[in-house]
Amino acid sequence: MSDFAKEIISVNIEDELKQSYLSYALSVIHGRALPDIRDGLKPVHRRILYAMYDLKNYYNRPYKKSARVVGDVIGKYHPHGDSAETVSYSPNYDGSEDIPDVLPTKIPNLLVNGSSGIAVGMATNIPPHNITEVLNGCINLINNPKVSIDELIKDISGPDFPTGGTIDGKAGIYEAYKTGRGIIHIRSNTSIEEDKSGKQSLIINEIPFMVNKARMLEKIAELVKEKKIEGITEIRDESDKDGLRVVIEVRKGDSVEVLENNLFAQTQLEQSFGINFTVLSEGQPKEVNLKEMLQAFVKHRKDIIIKRTKYDLRKAKERGHVVEGLMVAIANIDEIIKIIKKSKDPKIAAAALCKKTWKSGPVEAILKKVGSDACKPKGLGKDLGLKGKKYKLSPDQAKAILELRLGRLTGLEQD
Repeated sequence: MSDFAKEIISVNIEDELKQSYLSYALSVIHGRALPDIRDGLKPVHRRILYAMYDLKNYYNRPYKKSARVVGDVIGKYHPHGDSAETVSYSPNYDGSEDIPDVLPTKIPNLLVNGSSGIAVGMATNIPPHNITEVLNGCINLINNPKVSIDELIKDISGPDFPTGGTIDGKAGIYEAYKTGRGIIHIRSNTSIEEDKSGKQSLIINEIPFMVNKARMLEKIAELVKEKKIEGITEIRDESDKDGLRVVIEVRKGDSVEVLENNLFAQTQLEQSFGINFTVLSEGQPKEVNLKEMLQAFVKHRKDIIIKRTKYDLRKAKERGHVVEGLMVAIANIDEIIKIIKKSKDPKIAAAALCKKTWKSGPVEAILKKVGSDACKPKGLGKDLGLKGKKYKLSPDQAKAILELRLGRLTGLEQD
């Protein structure tokens, strides 16, 4: 018997299957299928965007092969296959890299781009929306946190599908926005054209979301062949760079309206879309309404802005502290150089610089020279510890002084 199998534990197979399947279900829900309510992304989408950010694959940079992105995502961040700032980070699947838990999105991506996914025992199906409408809804919510869903619906009238089409009725939209679930019916946008001889054609300019045009045309042709739909003499796909255009020629004497109704009933020219606002909220799957979705995004943006501002403030204070030390060094430069020349190594030099008390009077003169009081924060001298006549350098300031290049001691560089 091997060293790692010294003990055999008997378990009930039903209990083990329940526990194992529950763990699997939770893993699928959290790690694959459901988008986060804050940035609207699934883990794999977030990893792809972060990998591209890490590669500096920006819009104003040269192109990079997509295989590099795929390789980085799978090799560094993603435990599965390739087919699925301001924020906190967590280790990746093997602890070798850190990845963001959520991205600092600037727009309510979940509603704008939508999302769909099937988990274990639950699913999500969020349609895309018009970005202007969604942002107007966010502004309305920020200005009035008690705004009702009915008022938000005035801003966000409904889904906005990239393939066009017309949503038949508003009941399904209202139900989804208020409860998190609803069914809408999308119809293709059509028109009727007539040639000189009086022959009419049905023109399809827009089709329902997620409908494959080629398969739809195949289905129509199949129905014609089986004589389930009659009156069609020819089907032509005249789609080009200007958009979709399918021409269905109708036999002379037949009703185009009757044919159109038959096509809506028997093909994907009319399609239902089940809206399901199931998302990950604070790590838990939850069915949310329209207001809850916008509230989560607004809260996320506030958190990002607060964290970013605190980060920028901390960095500015650290830089101000270093610059303050450099100004003290410039005011006492001859003595500083003597100490550095006498020191055996940088550590001894840094310790000597921190031990000595320096005159800070000349530094105030430098500050005065830099700009008028109106251009500086109120109480700058006091805040930087330059109001008194004596000054002690910190280890960080001493390190910056030791790293100071001689070229920066010129008059222009000092200013």
